[in-house]
Amino acid sequence: MSKKIDKISSNFSNIIKSFKDKWVAVPEDYSRVVASANTLNGVMNKIKKDTNLKVFKVIPLDMIYSPCNL
Repeated sequence: MSKKIDKISSNFSNIIKSFKDKWVAVPEDYSRVVASANTLNGVMNKIKKDTNLKVFKVIPLDMIYSPCNL
């Protein structure tokens, strides 16, 4: 199973490189970007009712994010 995850992870990293700092919608297998926009509303308007997609913001690959409590 880890080989499958590794394959998805490396392919997906290559796919999203050009979408840095944008919102994207991808299918459950992370095989491609279905829609992208600068805002979450922009992506949601493009995908309409397709609820089988995962939507998130692509962070720069060279940055590290860590949650914290303020």
